[in-house]
Amino acid sequence: MMGETEVSKVLSRLGALLPLSSRIASLTDQQRQCYQSVCYGLLARAIPIILEGPALEDVQQLAELDLVVLDSENEQVLGAYPVTTEVTPHHLGIGSRDLYAMCAFDAVSIAPLLKQRVEIESVCAVSKDVVSLVQEGSRVLACSSDDLHIGIGWQDTNACAAHSLCRDMVFLASRELAEQWQQGRTASILTLAQAIEAGSQFFAPVLEPIHARLASRSI
Repeated sequence: MMGETEVSKVLSRLGALLPLSSRIASLTDQQRQCYQSVCYGLLARAIPIILEGPALEDVQQLAELDLVVLDSENEQVLGAYPVTTEVTPHHLGIGSRDLYAMCAFDAVSIAPLLKQRVEIESVCAVSKDVVSLVQEGSRVLACSSDDLHIGIGWQDTNACAAHSLCRDMVFLASRELAEQWQQGRTASILTLAQAIEAGSQFFAPVLEPIHARLASRSI
């Protein structure tokens, strides 16, 4: 499409693979309340959420829509895009809590929507050098590379994007390394600014509804 930006291309393709917005819109009021409680709980407590009682059926339906990630026994919620309690290369410091992002793209999307300070520790997928990043809301306060990029290796989600597509959404310490990583892949490359813009749009339906609730307490 003429005039289509790299951000809009990525949002279109990502939305086709993991249509968060339309899936959230399809939820019943009860399911939506359950979903927001799960997202809030993960961000506020940074531990897996044990499933029990009436919410069990609702959460299992959320998992079928790939809105949340359950453990192998379907007894605990481990994550809800963009955060997880599963260990990934992308460590997050959000207030006093330690969490992980599902992927590099997810990691940089959180601070602008929660309007909080987020400290990210990760690794370049090519050089294996440490990538560190500090965001305060929409501002980048510090970054280990002034040429940081994010790569998205496109692939089917296989019913769980966290364990497929997200595994190849990575930090790349420079444009040169990003182009090296891109060789042989069906992939997109975003600058840090582009990734923050795209992620803020993509995850708005998830994080905006719980922002005020999180802001009312210190996490």
